[in-house]
Amino acid sequence: MRPPCRLRSLLASHFYALLPFAGLSSDDARNMGFLLQHVPMHALHLPELHPPSTLAHGDIDWHAIVAHLPETLIVTSVSAATIIMNSTAMGAATGQDIDLNREMRAAGLANIASGLLGGMVGYQSIV
Repeated sequence: MRPPCRLRSLLASHFYALLPFAGLSSDDARNMGFLLQHVPMHALHLPELHPPSTLAHGDIDWHAIVAHLPETLIVTSVSAATIIMNSTAMGAATGQDIDLNREMRAAGLANIASGLLGGMVGYQSIV
């Protein structure tokens, strides 16, 4: 079975290969919303991140945050349970003791960093 990353690569390569047949350039596809806009880069090749002006001034919609707390708690609970199950399975497969506190801290720090950079929730797993 091929990993999903190969499928994504295959789809992306077909997308770019078919653009000229559709009479579109990359800029045309970007203007039509098929591709993300270019992000200005710093000298260190990091994107410039500009928070919306409302957040820069401290205007946070706390009602929206509170409204999404149930979903947040569900995602957190499922991720924690998955980390425990994966870590236990890794320990059983390798015959080693797994430090669940270390695994949870690692996942938590990775998720905080991912959230700050606009990423998704994740956890350690074996593919």
